[in-house]
Amino acid sequence: IHADGQESVLRIHLPGSLIGLSALTTRQRCDANSVTLSQSTVSSIRRTEFVRLLEMHPGLGIKLVHLLVDRLSDLHFRITELQTRSVEHRLAYALLSLSRADPNTEDPTADCVTLTHEELAQLIHTRRQTVTAVLGRFANAGWIVRSARRIRVVDAPALAQRCA
Repeated sequence: IHADGQESVLRIHLPGSLIGLSALTTRQRCDANSVTLSQSTVSSIRRTEFVRLLEMHPGLGIKLVHLLVDRLSDLHFRITELQTRSVEHRLAYALLSLSRADPNTEDPTADCVTLTHEELAQLIHTRRQTVTAVLGRFANAGWIVRSARRIRVVDAPALAQRCA
């Protein structure tokens, strides 16, 4: 949350994600909060216990470093996108990223994006009205189908072409 009270979506975590890793920084302070969009189960571990676990299992530490480097790379990518890409490009990329079905579920709607237009706007740093207009163009082109707070990507290759 910015000083002026504006909220920013920094990341959308999909099922199985590790959250709260910023608590491992040397500052040991929370710099973000999380909101679930559906019923979720959250497990927590104290910082000292987690550090001890990493010390006892170096392989786990290596995997954590890979995860953090991937997230840093994603952050660099998103900053570049904001500086150089259109809203249409950013929204197409977000829809493709968020619509990947979880292979561990049999839920037929698992490949749907269930974020509101406002949440999508925060994620790609634009206005809700702009997201609504672009989603309308994507639907008219036959790339997505919108229904009851769900967006399903039906022509991923065409939407991916928009990202090229």
